[in-house]
Amino acid sequence: MASGTKKLRIARNKKRYWRKGTRLDDVEQFLQDEYAEQSEGGPVRERVDSELFTIDRAPETLSNRLTRKQIAAINKRQLLQRIDAVENDVKPSKSELKRSFPKKKKPASVSQKRPCPPALRLSSKPYDLWADGENKQPSAELALIEDHYLKSTKRRKPREPRTLKHMPSLLPSVEIVEPGASYNPTLSSYQNYVNSIAEEEAKVGREQEKLQKALSLAPGQTYVSQSDIMEEESAGLFDETEEVEDEADSNPIGVSATGDTKKSATTKQKTSRRRRLEALEKKKKLMQQAEKKAKNVEQVVFTVKKLNKEICKELSTLEEKAKLRLKRKLADRLLGTQQLGRGKFTPEDRPFLLTDELSGSLRELKPQGDVLVARLKSLQKRNMMPVPGEKRIRSKLKKKLRVKKIEKRSHKEVTLGSRVI
Repeated sequence: MASGTKKLRIARNKKRYWRKGTRLDDVEQFLQDEYAEQSEGGPVRERVDSELFTIDRAPETLSNRLTRKQIAAINKRQLLQRIDAVENDVKPSKSELKRSFPKKKKPASVSQKRPCPPALRLSSKPYDLWADGENKQPSAELALIEDHYLKSTKRRKPREPRTLKHMPSLLPSVEIVEPGASYNPTLSSYQNYVNSIAEEEAKVGREQEKLQKALSLAPGQTYVSQSDIMEEESAGLFDETEEVEDEADSNPIGVSATGDTKKSATTKQKTSRRRRLEALEKKKKLMQQAEKKAKNVEQVVFTVKKLNKEICKELSTLEEKAKLRLKRKLADRLLGTQQLGRGKFTPEDRPFLLTDELSGSLRELKPQGDVLVARLKSLQKRNMMPVPGEKRIRSKLKKKLRVKKIEKRSHKEVTLGSRVI
């Protein structure tokens, strides 16, 4: 008979019993009982009577009336309930426990709380409160207070759009006239100014003469009239048969215009030996071309570095050209005049005075030009106003559609000589 563990005779209220008197089997049994009670709904002493006991209100004779199939069904249902209870006793995982317990929501005051800016954490140095605006030291705290004050009182200016600072042109809004256009200029400046205007007028005259010369007819030519067109279209329609008969009489069959008879060209036939030699030469030529092509392909491998350098150089030149093209395009847009309207911009005629009109005094000066026209031309030149032109003529749609009449073959009118098909 196996000897059991000897029970120690020690008082349970002593500390010595905690170390040597406790049995692991009792502890494990106690923990299992506790876990079983928790799985069933909690300890028995804490549960309500309605959970522990059931009141049977059914009559006792009810069990005698059940059939064998009903009893089997009840037993099966009870068995399934016990299996479900055992499956529900499995401990859930940590992820499932996290999902089951919702997270605590932070209060609105904590979520909207912003960290204090570092400028306010620093100890502000003392400064002269009554100093001038230039000598007064700026304070980050005062700047934030002012910003908040302007926002709350709606005194802050709205944000400027990007198009507000758009520069349509870099040309000056008011162009300074050359010194030669003055009422009392020097001789050299006046001559240079008048000569430049004369050159511009001469250039315009040459262009007009060139255009007129290109559009004018050459000597001996005249404009084609309607009668000339009709005569050209009807030429050769009535005299065609007579000309063909005259040519047939003058040139008999088999005789050329020079009087020599036509001779059939006799070609020498190739022999089999000659054909064979030509085929061999052709084959040899094709083989030489294939060898040459293969050698060229092999030589390309040794020129990879050179080709790479050439490609890199070409790409760099293309990139530089693209940048230069972009700069030129930007310069043309900012320093030139774009076509905003239908018309073409024409610069204003520069005013000038003749030698007789140079009085040297403002009181005797004759007014030239118009301020409003000059301002309008300046705005058009600086791409701020469109240049008006001819109104676009839109094609008008036909309001009334043409009725098309068709006479079907089956509905044709029967006339004299017609027959049924």
